Amino acid sequence: MEKIVMETNLNQSRRLSINLAQIAASAFIKSFYISPEDWGFLNEPPSQAVSDRVLQLLQRARTTQRLFETSIRYPTTILAKDIVKVTACFVDKAYEQIYNWVKREVSAQCFEAIEISVVLRKCLEVLQDRPILFKYVLDEYANARRKVIAEAFINALTVGWNSGSGFEPVATKPMELQSHDPLRYAGDMLAWLHQASASEREYFKSLTSDKVEIELMHDCLNNITNGLAYPLQLHLEQLLVTEHSAVLLYKINNILQFYSSVIM
Repeated sequence: MEKIVMETNLNQSRRLSINLAQIAASAFIKSFYISPEDWGFLNEPPSQAVSDRVLQLLQRARTTQRLFETSIRYPTTILAKDIVKVTACFVDKAYEQIYNWVKREVSAQCFEAIEISVVLRKCLEVLQDRPILFKYVLDEYANARRKVIAEAFINALTVGWNSGSGFEPVATKPMELQSHDPLRYAGDMLAWLHQASASEREYFKSLTSDKVEIELMHDCLNNITNGLAYPLQLHLEQLLVTEHSAVLLYKINNILQFYSSVIM
């Protein structure tokens, strides 16, 4: 009788251990398993809603990675190894999905005053974990903004609708109407450039986080304002080649020196 009781207790103990193991395994899989539905989001066409959801899934996957890196550095079980491998693949594809959407969004920043959504800002902050992808995005953004700012400068010179400062469009006379007054003409062009550069700097800061390297910011802003170099040089050369007054040339040179020190 005593033997039967001992065997019964042993079987109950084994059954309890099995149940606990099943519960632990279920909890483990629930915590770290990536469902087919989650994978499906990575195959959806890039959009703001999809990117917002992918951000959440990416955060969860990165948490899993950090947990394994700190607690289980060398996974030994087949299940743990599979989770590490699958999670790494998911993270890579999630970054790629976010990158594709962000690249499309920044390429569309073709207005003089840009619009930045909360999701776009979050995505850009996340992409900073992948420096190469982040650099590609900044290059795409700079290309789009360079075209916008160059066109705005030409319009300010010839048409007079100067909204390149980033504020509401204000009807102004074309700057070329002041070409008979070289000092004012040069000053107006350089003042416009200074204001536009400051606006682009603010746009960049609102687009990215404070973690962005200063060098990256300067490279991006330089790429944007490079679109102004040729038209500015052309108009200044046309202005100076016809001017023979040493006093006036000296004053223009002072203006150039001043704006060279304050722009960017």
